[in-house]
Amino acid sequence: MTPLPKHFSTYSPCPSNKKISTADGTLITTAGQGDVQITPTIILKNVLHVPKLSTNLIYIQKFTKDLLCNVIFHSNSCILQDKKSGRTIGHAREWNGLYYMKNRNLPIESHSLISESTITSKEKV
Repeated sequence: MTPLPKHFSTYSPCPSNKKISTADGTLITTAGQGDVQITPTIILKNVLHVPKLSTNLIYIQKFTKDLLCNVIFHSNSCILQDKKSGRTIGHAREWNGLYYMKNRNLPIESHSLISESTITSKEKV
């Protein structure tokens, strides 16, 4: 999920009644969805555009299913590893309980968070 529409390489508006639930139970509206390229080799499909978010969020399930990769957590980082080749395709550093992944294709001020808590909650932010 991202609050910024400029991150999308493809984009389709969502119905105005499509909402997601935040961690505190607040419902927020999604504006659209599409594809986002976060590195030269990582393209995520059907990413939600959620204008009221304060940062980009990526679900672990999105990586493991869409990219066919493993996510390996360490105390201060996590690694995205291609299942077939074992090659590292992404890396994130831990800060305050979240994992931040620098995006080579998105503007420098942008970053993504990978939260361990999102593993069990598909539609929570």
